[in-house]
Amino acid sequence: MIEARIPLTTEGWTEDEHNGFLHGLEVYGYGNWDAIAVFVPSRSSPQIEAYAQQYVAQGESVHSPQVRLFDSVGEGVSL
Repeated sequence: MIEARIPLTTEGWTEDEHNGFLHGLEVYGYGNWDAIAVFVPSRSSPQIEAYAQQYVAQGESVHSPQVRLFDSVGEGVSL
């Protein structure tokens, strides 16, 4: 799971927006700004992209160390 730590400079982002950004990043991955915007409805895709670039520039990782379940389960496998 991506750590829910607020970056040093948030440029007016609320904690809820930041957490939504992290959740969207976890689900959809870096670069899928339109999809991530579903989790941060108060921000546009370009705002989310700029925020992500700032987040990475501050040394934060955007890659989850955990393997997602749907990445490790083959098609046709029932859980």
